[in-house]
Parts: sequence; structure tokens; C-alpha cells
Amino acid sequence: MLADALRVLQVRAIEEGPCHRTFLRTAWDGQACWLDLCDDAWRAVRITGNGWEVIARPSVKFLRGETMHALPEPEAGHLIEELRSFINADDGDFRLIVAWLVAALWGRGSAFPVLALGGEQGSGKSTMARLLRGLVDPSAVSGLAQPKDERDLFTMAISSHVLSFDNLSKVENWFSDSVCRLSTSSGFLTRKLHSDAEPFWFAGSRPVLVNGIPSLTGRADMADRSLTVRLLRIDETARQSEDDFWAAWEAVRPGIIGALLDAVAAAVRRYDSTKLERAPRMADFARLMAAAEPGLGWTAGEFITAYEANRRETAEAVFEGDPVAVAIERLMREEHPTGKWEGTATALLAALTRLGAEDATGGKFLPLKPNTLGDAVARAAPLLRAKGIAVEKRRAAGSRTILITWL
Repeated sequence: MLADALRVLQVRAIEEGPCHRTFLRTAWDGQACWLDLCDDAWRAVRITGNGWEVIARPSVKFLRGETMHALPEPEAGHLIEELRSFINADDGDFRLIVAWLVAALWGRGSAFPVLALGGEQGSGKSTMARLLRGLVDPSAVSGLAQPKDERDLFTMAISSHVLSFDNLSKVENWFSDSVCRLSTSSGFLTRKLHSDAEPFWFAGSRPVLVNGIPSLTGRADMADRSLTVRLLRIDETARQSEDDFWAAWEAVRPGIIGALLDAVAAAVRRYDSTKLERAPRMADFARLMAAAEPGLGWTAGEFITAYEANRRETAEAVFEGDPVAVAIERLMREEHPTGKWEGTATALLAALTRLGAEDATGGKFLPLKPNTLGDAVARAAPLLRAKGIAVEKRRAAGSRTILITWL
């Protein structure tokens, strides 16, 4: 009888009850950002342009996954510099880490940069990932293994606000493409398991954090959406025991969350009136941080300086790791320093081979077939553009050609 009564109540709720939009960890109601503390009292933080406060009965409706943990109650009156001693990175990378945290708390956002933590063994990458996630979306499973397929990735996204992938040895092409889609508000639709027509779907975006020893942003599209941070090795004399480190961290965590919420409040107040002189790829993210800078105590332009420097360094590293981009740049520099090159993919492959590009870049990485080279050229186009080289695919009179020119 109890089961029957529950089913009746469920049907009444669906058919007769009010309909509410639901959120996961962060929200935007048109006037304020919200942060679900995920505690037993179901409290949340309301963040407006005038500041923030903890609300006992929030007006927005939050969902909670089984692995979500509670955030401590934020404390006001603290500075973001209290986080600095826990971050073993240079000042520019510290600003990028803070920017990723602010973006992850920005309930109004529809796109998030990917934070890629790199560093040699002993630089504390896994600890740093756990620490950062604990400021935004703590979880019983703080670090995830790379999923086996796209379905598993988007299943994770349904139940967690932040996705943190730990100790990756490499990034598969499909994973890179899916993370790019997840970063900039895309969707996934497939058939639900054990059903013929019922759909399984996800639409939205999530903050993503990845860490590993090798470079994790080797593909241009993911690099363009990423903040690539290199953690510094922790000297043996500076290491702390796990108990001492996390005890010190828990003592300052509420104040650091409060400092981050001050930045979000500044962004709520200034976002609509903030304009950028030039818009990078993640334009909304850059605009958010320009609006949030006063709340962090940063001077105007401090973030964009660090962001643009990071993008240049990342683009150069990705370029050097792309054999096709390196080979085409060499072709233009040595044989067409002031002119252009145009021909089919077959002719381009022959030109690169004649130039000895295979030896210069490691021949096993250079495509062996013209059609494969054509796809590789398309992926290399953004990298070449940063070097002042434009690539254009043309189709005329039944033939397909590639035009390469100096900008």
C-alpha cells in the first residue's frame, strides 16, 4: 500500500504540481548567482552585485548527486592571497588558477575553460587538483580516470558540476573533442541502454580539470580552450605530512571561498557594462575576469596579460608538437618567403617530402596519404595563422586545392 500511495503522489506532483528549473551546484536566476553548499540544511549562497549571503531557504532548486560533498560555510573579510602559499606555480599561472575557480563559481556561465595541470613527478598535481575542486565542487571521488567512451563522459557530467581527471598519461582524440564540446556548452544524445527508443541525453557545459606529466593540450582545438599551468616541483625540505597539510588547508578554506565569492559579486555588478578591446577565443570567460578583477584586488588588465601570455606559450608548444604545421612553416620560409604555394594535397605531400620535412619532424608522424594530410592541414591552420601563414582550401573546376599564403 505504501508503494501505491507513493506512485499516486508522484503522478499528482508531475501532473498538478508547479514546474521548476533545476540546477547543479551553481545557478543564475536572472539577478543573482547561487552556490549550493550541499549541506543537510539545504542552504545556498546568494551572490549579487552588493555582496553575498547564506540563505536558509533558497528560491532556486538544486539537484544533488550521490558523490557530492558539502562546502564549508564561507567566511567574509579574506583575501585571495591566502590561497597563494598553497599554489606551487609562478604568479601568472596563479592568476589563471584563480580565474578558473571564479569561472567555475559563475552560475551565469555557459562556457568554461579547461584547466590543464602539468609538472614533473613530485609537483603535487593530484593534490592540487583535489584542493582546487574542494573550493568549488567537493566530491567523494575527487579524481576520475579517463572514461572509456563519450557516453561515460557525459554520464559523469550529469551528476557532477566539476569533472576532474587525474594522472592522465595521454589524451585520446575522441576525449579531447568531447572535452571541447563539454567546455563550450554542447550536447550528447544517444539511445538509453536496454531500450529501443527512449533517449539518454545531456546538454550544457561543465568546468573540466585534467592533470598529468605529459602535455595534455597537444591538439589545437583543446589548447585554444585551455589554461595550461605548469606546477613547480616541491622541494623535499618544503614537504609537509598529509595530516599537517590538509589541517592547514581546512583552516583557510572557508575564507578563500569567501574571497572567491567577492570576485563573483564584483562580476555580477560589472559584467554587463564590461567591454573588451579585443575578444580572444573564450571571450565570455575573458569578459568575466575583466569584470571580476576589482573583487580580487587586481589592477585592470592584470588577468588578460597573464591569459594572453599563457595562450602564446601554449600555442608555441602545440605548434612544435604538430609535424604538419612545422613542415608547412618550413616550406614557406625556405621556398616561398614572400610568395604563396597552391596545389593539391598530393602535391603538398610531395613538396614536404622533397624538402625533407620527414627527417626534420620525425617521418613517422607525417601523414602518408594525401587525404589524411588534408585533414591534418585543417587542424594545423590555427597554429599556422599564429605564425603569419594562412591556409585556405579551394574547390574549382572539379579539383580541390590548398592555398598557403603569408598574411
